[in-house]
Amino acid sequence: MSQDQGVDQQATPVLSPPRRGANWRVTGLAAGILLILVLLKLVTSHPQPRPSHLSPSAAAVGYIDALRSGNLVSLQSYLAPSQRRYAVRELQALRADHVLLVSPVVESAIGEGGSMTVAITVEVCYRRQTNRSYTCQLIQHQPLGLPSALESVRIGGRWYISTLLDPQPLR
Repeated sequence: MSQDQGVDQQATPVLSPPRRGANWRVTGLAAGILLILVLLKLVTSHPQPRPSHLSPSAAAVGYIDALRSGNLVSLQSYLAPSQRRYAVRELQALRADHVLLVSPVVESAIGEGGSMTVAITVEVCYRRQTNRSYTCQLIQHQPLGLPSALESVRIGGRWYISTLLDPQPLR
């Protein structure tokens, strides 16, 4: 055997069959990336407004965020002036019944002029004092009796919420 033949044999890489599962990892990674892209598209195509007083929907987002965080000052700022005195009672009722507002979505605003109705979808999780586990349902289901729409009013060019999400006491 010549030296040239020995060099050629050493330079040739050894190919081995792909390991079992290697193709599944690539496929899984590609599927995961595709899923993330689809979710990003869905979220960015229907974004929630930022909390503000610029629109009924934005006021509803601010109101729900304030309820979720338990921030009294913020809650009062999103309530119509006639409803602000009930803000403390509203927060106390939510805490007393161990109510959590989960995954709020502002659907649409309907109406004209100075008042609009904002449809919302919120999952409400609550816990009776005798029970350690939470029960979760969409907002309109009993026993809490919460509305699935919020009334909003325009005062001085700013939008405020005039509906209270004040649960009826759980027994």
